[in-house]
Amino acid sequence: MVSTDVVAMAYGQSSDDHVTARVDVLDPATGRELWHRDFGQRGGATVFRDATYAAACTGSGGCAVTRRHPRTGQARWTVRTAGRPR
Repeated sequence: MVSTDVVAMAYGQSSDDHVTARVDVLDPATGRELWHRDFGQRGGATVFRDATYAAACTGSGGCAVTRRHPRTGQARWTVRTAGRPR
C-alpha cells in the first residue's frame, strides 16, 4: 500500500517448520524503515507525522496496518493482506 503518509508492506517467508510474516512501514520520501512488526507479536504502534500507525498479524486473518488519529484513536484507513503472507 502506498500513500503520501507512509509505504506499508506485508510479506513473509517459509522455512521447514513455519511461516514468518512481517509488516514494514517506510517513509515514502526516503525509503527508510520507520518500524516493523513480525508475525506473532502483540501490540506495537508508532507515531509519525501526526498519526498513529499500528500493525497486527494473526494466524489465519493475515496482516493489517491501520492509520489512526493520535488523539481520538479513530481509524483513518486500514490496509489488509488477503491472507497471511507466504
